[in-house]
Amino acid sequence: MTKQEYEKWRRETLKSKDKWQMDLIHCKSDDCWFYHGGENGKFIMIIDSTLSLGNYKYAIPHLGDAQFEVLAEKEFENNEEAWKYLLERAGISFLIDLHSSI
Repeated sequence: MTKQEYEKWRRETLKSKDKWQMDLIHCKSDDCWFYHGGENGKFIMIIDSTLSLGNYKYAIPHLGDAQFEVLAEKEFENNEEAWKYLLERAGISFLIDLHSSI
């Protein structure tokens, strides 16, 4: 990774310091990752009908380099049900943050 690439990833990761960000690289089909906290923070993942919540650390230069600790998981019939469950509980501020991260 060049110095310019590193700085770009670092800036992108640090955008999540004060709000939830959608990880556009890892969002494929109905699967998605969200993170909040910059270098060290919290994450939410919906992958293969499973909603996972937890903490991450060492995400600089980017989230793919982080260490993840899953604190809770819940399985659903499909990703759509996981999304509904998340949005009902996360509230409007989560939705506003996601809208501003796209």
